[in-house]
Amino acid sequence: MTPERWAEVDRRLDEVLALPPEGRSAAVERLAGGDAELRRELRSLLAADARASGFLETPPDDERTDATSAANSAGIGLAVLDNIDVNGRLITRGD
Repeated sequence: MTPERWAEVDRRLDEVLALPPEGRSAAVERLAGGDAELRRELRSLLAADARASGFLETPPDDERTDATSAANSAGIGLAVLDNIDVNGRLITRGD
């Protein structure tokens, strides 16, 4: 995809995402017109956006706590590992 084409896709995607979810499908059809490639790309990007929705809404600590609780309930032991930076220095020590 050329940079110019990507700029068009990006611009159109912004227009579609600004709409309520129930109006997006019709907007894709209207904005794409007879351009099947644009329609396909917008649909793909909207689907990816829907799958990613909420990905970072739950703080990681809450997810870790939930996973640890579930593992402990199932009798599975979990180990907390040390965090090492790219230079090999210890950042935090596991419990």
